[in-house]
Amino acid sequence: MRFLIIFVLFCASLIGQSKPTMPIFEEEQRPIEWTELIPSQDTIQYFVDNAIGDDSFNGRSPWVLGNGVGPKRTIQAGYNALRDGYPDFLFIKRGQTFNENIEWNKSGRSNTERMVISAYQNELHLPRPVIVPTYAAIFHFRNYQGFSNVNIMSLDIKNPSYNPATNSSLCGFTLLGTFNNLLIEDVRTTGMGGGINLYDPNGVAGQPGDNVVLRRCVIVDAFKGPSVGHSQGMFTTGHRMVIEECLFDHNGWTDSDLSTQTIFNHNIYVSHSGIVPITFRNSISARASSHGGQFRTGGIIDNNLFYQNPLSILIGSSQSTVPPNPSVVSNNIVLDSRDIFTNPRGNALDIVGGSNHLVVNNLFKDRLTGSGQPCVSISGSFFPVRNLNLTRNIISNWRSQSFYFSGNAGSVNQVIFRQNEIYEPLSQLIMDGPAYPQTTLSLYNKYYNPATQPFLVNGAYRTPTQYFSLVGDVGSTYSTTVPVLQSVSLDTYYNTLRNTNTGAVGFLTEARENRKGNWDPALTSWAVNNYIRAAYGR
Repeated sequence: MRFLIIFVLFCASLIGQSKPTMPIFEEEQRPIEWTELIPSQDTIQYFVDNAIGDDSFNGRSPWVLGNGVGPKRTIQAGYNALRDGYPDFLFIKRGQTFNENIEWNKSGRSNTERMVISAYQNELHLPRPVIVPTYAAIFHFRNYQGFSNVNIMSLDIKNPSYNPATNSSLCGFTLLGTFNNLLIEDVRTTGMGGGINLYDPNGVAGQPGDNVVLRRCVIVDAFKGPSVGHSQGMFTTGHRMVIEECLFDHNGWTDSDLSTQTIFNHNIYVSHSGIVPITFRNSISARASSHGGQFRTGGIIDNNLFYQNPLSILIGSSQSTVPPNPSVVSNNIVLDSRDIFTNPRGNALDIVGGSNHLVVNNLFKDRLTGSGQPCVSISGSFFPVRNLNLTRNIISNWRSQSFYFSGNAGSVNQVIFRQNEIYEPLSQLIMDGPAYPQTTLSLYNKYYNPATQPFLVNGAYRTPTQYFSLVGDVGSTYSTTVPVLQSVSLDTYYNTLRNTNTGAVGFLTEARENRKGNWDPALTSWAVNNYIRAAYGR
């Protein structure tokens, strides 16, 4: 329902300039549920237990029953027993550690009859089975022809050594090919060279993988040294993909050497070589080396929490041969930012070209540690920006330009500012840049800023009165007195929740432990975003 309302609001904004009605947003979207595993009539269930199992057993029982009936000892032996093209299940014993790698090239029968690898489902009180790599990726999918209909669930993939020199060859998942109907759910990767890499060579040619879902996963501390290569929490291209209720934290650098932060390492990197948009929703992206989410193909970015990323959200690319897909950036909260080592940063949203983007109902708040890049940067330098709708967003205490337009004359056009609120206690520019849009529709915005000439348009500083006259504004207001708003942050949220003083660090430490059987909805973007919005009456 929420997306339908946003779409209607977006379409209406393109065809009329009369006073808009206040958009109504659904308070909540139905939370997702854990995937239920329902065996087919001919499903064979296999079990792996490295304490009591033996690879000579048939694997068809979690207990040793005699006459060769009992669990396998290794995951590889369990995988070897699975029948390609069948909806077989492979269950791994919880609370155990396995030093293995798996080469995977088997498929399930159909989208509704999938092959499954997961942890024992009747022991949810125990932690997920831990898999430690011996080389390359834990799951190394080499078949360029791809595979289909597979669920990978409830696994904990760790690199205990955390050595930059060896991390370069280690990855939680390396998937090479066209993958249809792939679910990765309740999986955690920690300290790998890369968390999840999905590369589809056919995607560039117009045959992208379809129905790839990453759900309730935790991807943290991916790292390899700059001299070794780039490191991403997740890299993907060419896939129709949904990422939901996941946590990406501290990927691409290490605390022991801040110079490892580079512009090439991100929490999420959706490559410009892809051709389809991505959906990223109800997730948390925090403390990346560079981008919280680099969504070069565009897509739906909804109800996420971005915390202390040098640049939180990017849409578009200067490297692509085609402009990005139209995007909806909605209901997100961006808290703080920071530099990339000594390189100044501090962006909440960067739009690099494209038409018909909708940026609605977002809150960009409290840039405290970045060097002062614009909050929202809009560039027509590589692809023109047309029909950009900025509606009902809040920028609060960002301490730099609210909106910056770059490119050549005419490269940004047809921009709608409607019902936005700017709360800036310092004297800062609201509009800035050499490519201010030629056509601007400005309606019912609220500006609070002590600056007397906060609008830099076409090379000249303008007072609010001059700016409103220049753009034919209807209904906007300006005050040099900035209201004192309730002080809320990720720190105050967690300290109140747990009666502690560990703040954001404590929140992210605990959120890393969220899993099936130990899932706390208070450690999700849903809970934090609702808490932050309440201070602004949203």
